[in-house]
Amino acid sequence: MQTPDLVKDLTLMRITLSFEGNDQHIGLFQGLPDALGQSIGDRLMRPFNERLPSPELDVDPSSITFWFTRDGIREFMPDLNYVLAQLHRRSWGYIIKTISFSGQPCFLDEFQAALSDRGVITPISLDFADTPYQFTQVAAARMGLEMPRRKT
Repeated sequence: MQTPDLVKDLTLMRITLSFEGNDQHIGLFQGLPDALGQSIGDRLMRPFNERLPSPELDVDPSSITFWFTRDGIREFMPDLNYVLAQLHRRSWGYIIKTISFSGQPCFLDEFQAALSDRGVITPISLDFADTPYQFTQVAAARMGLEMPRRKT
């Protein structure tokens, strides 16, 4: 796999699970099987597995975190909202981390970036959310996206 070029000031977003207000420091996809059970987690992951590559990287997997790009948030917003609604029904919350990244990602495509220690991460915001609607509001504001219209 070819190493991505250096990037500067790339805005990225990551969702981690929280329970009773405490950050579990586990990414959304990594924590789904434990939070909702393996079969439900697998079913909810299907849209992401079908459209997000899972690249083989030449770095220690435990040192990598995956982040959504602006296009990734826009593309997967309906699927993310559905997953987050299922978590909400089971009393899980989530933390939305937004950063600016400059450096060399381990992997970068239109929808996601894999980061290790090959760059500078500048925190932009840390937002707590309990409902998919709160996630949509935060994602739209932090990533500069137009808010989807609510059905009435």
